[in-house]
Amino acid sequence: MQTATRKRTAHINFVAEPELRDALQQEAARRDTSMSSAIRALVRAQLAAQHPAGRQLVGGQ
Repeated sequence: MQTATRKRTAHINFVAEPELRDALQQEAARRDTSMSSAIRALVRAQLAAQHPAGRQLVGGQ
């Protein structure tokens, strides 16, 4: 039986320069979250900055 709130997960193969990887790890630690959550948040912020009018579509609101 599945619960009403299913956890969505996605696996992304992420290759980065060591400096970028270190910066992402530091950002994740600062946010007290996982690297994948930090990456998703940074991607959302980048998309919002590039397409402010489309933010509603990205966020599903």
